[in-house]
Amino acid sequence: MEFLAPTTWADALAVRQEHPDALALTGGTDVMVEINFDMRRPPALLDLTGVRELSDWSRDGDVVRLGAGVTYTRVIEELGDVLPGLAMAARTVGSPQIRNRGTVGGNLGAASPAGDSHPPLLAGGAEVELASVEGAATIGSHEMQLWLGARGIESIGMNKGGRFEAAGIGFTMVHADHSGGATLGTGSDQVTRDLGCWGWVIEFEDGTTVYHSGDTDLFGDMNLVRERHHPEIAVLPIGGHYTMGPRDAGMALDLIGASMVIPVHYGTFPILTGTPEELRDHTSAEVVALEPGQTWGE
Repeated sequence: MEFLAPTTWADALAVRQEHPDALALTGGTDVMVEINFDMRRPPALLDLTGVRELSDWSRDGDVVRLGAGVTYTRVIEELGDVLPGLAMAARTVGSPQIRNRGTVGGNLGAASPAGDSHPPLLAGGAEVELASVEGAATIGSHEMQLWLGARGIESIGMNKGGRFEAAGIGFTMVHADHSGGATLGTGSDQVTRDLGCWGWVIEFEDGTTVYHSGDTDLFGDMNLVRERHHPEIAVLPIGGHYTMGPRDAGMALDLIGASMVIPVHYGTFPILTGTPEELRDHTSAEVVALEPGQTWGE
C-alpha cells in the first residue's frame, strides 16, 4: 500500500488527480479500523494531516469557515461559543483519544452512520466547499447553476426533459417529487432558496442505462421513465420519512421495470428506518446493497 503525504492544499489536489483511487484520511478513526479488520484495502492512502489549510478555521461576521481537518477537541475548546451546537455534538464523540484525532470533515467524508456532526451542520445551514485540479463542472437545475455560479463554481444549468453529454456519458434530467433548496443566513435572517429537485437517467458508453431517482416519493409518471429510457438499473431511496420507504420503492420498481436496484438514503439517521432486506420483500428485482465507499460492477 502506497502512502502519500502532501503538505499543501495544492499538492494534495495534484496528488489526488494523479492517484484517484487513493483513500483520503485525516484522523483515521474510521479508515484505520476498516483496514485493521481487512474490510478495506485501498491501493494508496492520502494522508491530509500535514495540510495546514485544512486544520485552520476563520470567522467573518456570522459565517464560520471550518477546515475539514479541525478535530472535535478543537471544536470543543475553540468554537464552543461560536458553534455551540457543533461543540455539544463533538462532546458526545467517543473517547478523548478519538476526539483528539477525529474531524468534522472526516465524519462527513466517510458518511459515518453515527453522523455525530451531521445534525448541527444541517441545522446551521452548513455549505460544503469542494475543490479539484481540473475544476470539474456540476450539472443541475438552472436555479442551482445561478447559485453556484455566484460562488465561482462552474455549473451547467438545465431543466427537466433536457439532456447533456459529458465524457461520452448522457445525462437526462427527469422529474422527482421532493423539496430542494439552500438555506442561507442564520437566526431570524435565515431564508431558504428553492433550487428545485430532479432525478437523472444516465446512459453509459457501453449502453447501460441507470435511473437515479434522487430523493423522491413514489409517483405514477415513473412509468414514463420505463417507456422512454428502459433502464436496467435503478438507484432508489428507501429510508422513509423524508423519501419513500421500501414498500413504495418496490412499487416504483414495478413502474420503472429495472431488473436491478441499488438502495440509498437509509440508515444514516435513526428516523430513516427502511432497509434493503425490507425492499427485497417488495420486489423481484435484484437488490444490491452497497457499503459507503464500496465499488460495484456487474
